[in-house]
Amino acid sequence: MLIVRNRFTGYEIMSIGASCSADLRGADLRGADLRDADLFKAKLRGADLRGADLRGADLRDADLRDADLEAATLCGADIQEADFTHAVLDLADLRCAWAREACFVGASMTHADLSGADLTDAVFWRANLSRAKMCHARCVGTIFEEADLRGADLTGSDMTDAIITDAKGV
Repeated sequence: MLIVRNRFTGYEIMSIGASCSADLRGADLRGADLRDADLFKAKLRGADLRGADLRGADLRDADLRDADLEAATLCGADIQEADFTHAVLDLADLRCAWAREACFVGASMTHADLSGADLTDAVFWRANLSRAKMCHARCVGTIFEEADLRGADLTGSDMTDAIITDAKGV
């Protein structure tokens, strides 16, 4: 299925999965209800997901490069190996998200809440995590090279083998 540059604002999408090769590049999904949606390997590059509800969604290995997820809710979402390169996640709620090996290179995540998230081996190279809340997050082997961590709260986080080279605010 190919869906490009369509508007889905206010719609509920329960299942768009790998079986239909979901291609939502550039789609307008502002405020969409995507709770528990199957978006495994979905192509969401450049999609507008501002304020979308992605609680419990399966976004494993999804392409979210350049997507706008400002104030989106991804609580408990499975975003393992997803690519958020240069995505906007300011004010996003990623509490308890499964983000193992996810890529957040150059992502903007100011005031994002990643409390309790599993960020094992995730990459935040040059990401802006200023004033992000990352309390009790699992950051084992996580890369924060050249990241902006000014005002970030890492209270109780497991930083075993994390790489924090040239990060701001550390």
